Amino acid sequence: MNLKEHLLQTLQEECAEVIQAASKINRFGEKGTYPDGTGNIEKLEQEYNDLIAVVELLKENTDIRIYEDIRLITLKKAKVMLHCEVAKNNNALV
Repeated sequence: MNLKEHLLQTLQEECAEVIQAASKINRFGEKGTYPDGTGNIEKLEQEYNDLIAVVELLKENTDIRIYEDIRLITLKKAKVMLHCEVAKNNNALV
């Protein structure tokens, strides 16, 4: 495994940890805590920042270039909010 592969594997793991932290908030609430006393929101913040750190390492140490694209971000936000409206109309979101 080379450095790029290692960092990509780490990126996958960090994405999974963000997913898990978000899931814990849904299951146990925003005020829930981990056994070590870390709050659910604090854990999500930690995992998000770990993810950003790995993205930065990829950009700094490999030929992979990942940049924020405001146009793509804006399009995704609109799509998510449209899906929220569909879910509301289907009584799947309150």
